[in-house]
Amino acid sequence: GSTSYSVQFDSGSKSDEKKCRGAVGQAVSMWESALNHQVQFTESSAPNIQFRFEKEVKSANREVGGHVQWNRSVATNSAGEYVPKLTATIWVRTDQPNGKPMKPEHLKHVIAHELGHILGLNDSKCVGDIMGPLDLRKPAKSLSNSEIQAISTIRNQALQMRKACLLSA
Repeated sequence: GSTSYSVQFDSGSKSDEKKCRGAVGQAVSMWESALNHQVQFTESSAPNIQFRFEKEVKSANREVGGHVQWNRSVATNSAGEYVPKLTATIWVRTDQPNGKPMKPEHLKHVIAHELGHILGLNDSKCVGDIMGPLDLRKPAKSLSNSEIQAISTIRNQALQMRKACLLSA
């Protein structure tokens, strides 16, 4: 299915718009490839996911590269069918804690990491994983084999659950 997104900037981050949009494009492409294009991301004015770029982002009062709040629910469409509904906001910082700008590879890691949460993955303790902590000296460039395996397993389990629920309905 297609998941829509929009990109928004606080006043101080507008100058980085091209860099930020490029990082969003690379991060969504990474997940589309890992999921064999069963999930597609498209930019939209009525998005499921809002990317918000701000100078700094905190979570639980700590400086973080990014943060996500998301919700999955079930709604009914005009035909009365049950359809999944996703809403999410992803905050991404444009400045490092030392005040220097985040590099494109930092942004890509953070965006891909937060998208990973929406797709069902938890944080990893492994530096070098997309779902691991951001190392500003060496951000993760791609998904690890274990991350790709984990997302495949989660999606297969969800498919089996949906089939079982439809059979019992």
